[in-house]
Amino acid sequence: MLQKELSKVVLPVKEFVAKNYDGKPKIFQNLSAAEIAGLMKVKVTSLKSPIILSPSKLMEGQSSLSFYNCAAIIPTLSAKGTAIFNSFYQGATYPGVKVEFPKIAGKKYLVEFNVGLAHDIIYQFRITTPPGEINQDISVEGPQLTVLHALVQPWDDYGGAFEVTIDQFNAADDFAGWALYSVTITASS
Repeated sequence: MLQKELSKVVLPVKEFVAKNYDGKPKIFQNLSAAEIAGLMKVKVTSLKSPIILSPSKLMEGQSSLSFYNCAAIIPTLSAKGTAIFNSFYQGATYPGVKVEFPKIAGKKYLVEFNVGLAHDIIYQFRITTPPGEINQDISVEGPQLTVLHALVQPWDDYGGAFEVTIDQFNAADDFAGWALYSVTITASS
């Protein structure tokens, strides 16, 4: 029984990733500096060097990446590793990803989640950002490689690190598999 369920959950996503990866880190067209600046409503020259986290690099400095109800982590499946999720794996939390990074007073951040949606269904995600735990529910049609992004506004009264999460809200019987390749955090000056 477990083997049959795993074949429905992990294998389709692994096959999707393998089909869309040829050994080079070209899976995603990340947003350009001009696109990032446009989303953040800042000048391109004010963008700081991004922090890039991935399943094979979970920490950089004080920034970290965490997974919830992850079906598998395959560090060699793509250039930066791959974390595989599926709506079938729901427990106390939904399948999801959390990135945590230090807050710098007065700075805006753009957080990009590079994901692959493996099935021909509508994926339901909730992106939660500070300040005040703002939730944004989005629907994305699969299959496709895409970037889910979240804008984090300055919030100087908040102490501690910022957390941005994406949670998948598809029903368990959707078997909605997806993969996370990397998370990019860009700050403005």
